[in-house]
Amino acid sequence: MERYDPMQHLQVNLTKSAEYLRLALPLMSRHGIPVTPINYAVLYEYVSGNNQLLKQKMDTLLLHHKQLDSKDIKGLFDEFIDLKHEYCRLEDAHQRFSNLHMNFSLALEEACENTTSFSNSLDACKQQMEEDSTPQFIESLLRDLSKSTQTVLHKNRDLLTELNIARIEINDLKQQLIDAKRQTVTDTMTNLPNRKAFFDHMHRHIEALKTEFSRSALLMIDIDHFKNINDTFGHLFGDKVIKTVAEVLRRMTKGKDVAARFGGEEFIIHLPDTDMAGARVVADAIRRTIENASIINPLNNKIVSKVTVSIGITELIADDELDVAIARSDKALYEAKNSGRNRVCIAETGTTVLYQEDRKITQSA
Repeated sequence: MERYDPMQHLQVNLTKSAEYLRLALPLMSRHGIPVTPINYAVLYEYVSGNNQLLKQKMDTLLLHHKQLDSKDIKGLFDEFIDLKHEYCRLEDAHQRFSNLHMNFSLALEEACENTTSFSNSLDACKQQMEEDSTPQFIESLLRDLSKSTQTVLHKNRDLLTELNIARIEINDLKQQLIDAKRQTVTDTMTNLPNRKAFFDHMHRHIEALKTEFSRSALLMIDIDHFKNINDTFGHLFGDKVIKTVAEVLRRMTKGKDVAARFGGEEFIIHLPDTDMAGARVVADAIRRTIENASIINPLNNKIVSKVTVSIGITELIADDELDVAIARSDKALYEAKNSGRNRVCIAETGTTVLYQEDRKITQSA
């Protein structure tokens, strides 16, 4: 997930801060959002424009729902502002690496000292044997040499034990850093790639298209009436709906397809090597699967049916820019919403075409 550094914005002058306050407070009042530190932090970043990803996500929420609630704001804070958890994980990994490096350096230093000491003992024995080579003296030297050898072997065994412990620690740290990296590109609720991971994937794909073009499609998916779902059945059920939709997308995409949580109740899919006809088949199969799903409300264990989604589709064209392509798919999604929801809409060149149950419904300029 792409985050920003809040420290870089601490030098905003007093005039700008006052202006942001003047803009943020009416917005909070209009949406009935309590003036808490978390809520104000989100609205401050939104009106200041410092955090573009947060602004894009909030604009999308406002476009589709017109009204924000405290859960929307908390989700924006957790996704784009709260860095504490990641900082703690990375700080812990850094401290463990530092301790490991120090212990390893001390162990190697001790091993070098032991080897030097043993070498000096051998040189001393050689010199003494040259001065006195009687059997009794040689026997005494051999006893001393045996003790020195045993001491070095014992210390080397200790070093080997420490190296094995260090190897285990290194492997554990490697896994911890892999997990930390995965968390930055994974949506924690659904385990799908998050918005940042999807953008990274698409930028690589669009760059590759410059040398070898191939047809591909974007699907923008939004859960219909999601605010009403939360208001009627509670946020726990709303979370269950999001997870269910994510699981459907995971099952119905394959190979090089990438399905990601775009934010809130919105998802996005990239279908490489897929034309509009193929994309419409996939989209309508997803729509029907979700429509026919029976989701259990965890509060009362009752089955809730008729959760639906609307889907906007666009084709990536030559020299496309990602934000332009996403805007086309979002416009198609908006058309599907305005036309009754539970529909698939394709953004074709200059037109939008609505489909439901594999039938073309309308075509408009």
